Amino acid sequence: MKAVFGISVMAAMCVLAAGCGKQENKKAETPTSTVEQIVKIGDILKTPDSYTNKTVAITGKIIRECPSGCWFDLQEGGAIIHVDLKPAGLAIPQEVGKHAVVEGKVRIADNNVEVTGTKVDVK
Repeated sequence: MKAVFGISVMAAMCVLAAGCGKQENKKAETPTSTVEQIVKIGDILKTPDSYTNKTVAITGKIIRECPSGCWFDLQEGGAIIHVDLKPAGLAIPQEVGKHAVVEGKVRIADNNVEVTGTKVDVK
C-alpha cells in the first residue's frame, strides 16, 4: 500500500515538473524598474482591459509555485494573480511564503488575467 502511494506521489510530481518543460533556467533578475509605481493586484483584476499588454510592477506573497520555479501565484490582500516566468526563460528557487516584487506584462490567457514576469525580486 505504501509503495503504491509513493509511486502515485512521484508520478504526480513528474507530471507537474514536466508541465514546465525544459528551459534555460536563467535566474530572475532584480528589477531595475522601468515602471514608476506598483499597481495593486486587485486593481488589475477589477479592470484587466486597462492593463492588458502594459508593463506593471506588482507586489505580494508567493502562495504557490511550480516545482521548477517557472511560474507562481502572487497574493496581495485577497487578490491573487498568476505570474508566468517561462516565456522570458526565467525561473526562481522555491520561495513560497516570501514577499516578491514582480515586473511584467499583463495578459489575458484562457479568460484568466496573468502577468508574464520579466523581473523578480524576492525578499
